[in-house]
Amino acid sequence: MSKERLEEIEFKRACERRVAPGMGKSNHIDNNDIDWLVERVQELETYKKSMEELYRHMREEKKALQQQNKRYRETINIMSRILKDAIHSLDIGEKVQGLEYGVKMADEVLEGEE
Repeated sequence: MSKERLEEIEFKRACERRVAPGMGKSNHIDNNDIDWLVERVQELETYKKSMEELYRHMREEKKALQQQNKRYRETINIMSRILKDAIHSLDIGEKVQGLEYGVKMADEVLEGEE
């Protein structure tokens, strides 16, 4: 979009609005100027639609990432409890079982992302 062209059309339009006493209104804006303005508006509408679509896509992506982060936080919290319980357990078998369960949970969450 040419800023100079737009300024030229704005100037012509301003001239049309100022009519000296005794003079008739003039028509400085020709069809080429109008066509150019229409094309610019059409371009802007296309850009606007593209930006709205991009915005919707980004909102959807944000929501998906928030859900993913929630699943990760939940898994981390559960794994933390399992590991604490396993560490404090006196039975070595329970420690191993707790660690295996924690690894299994982490694998399930990560596999769900594929």
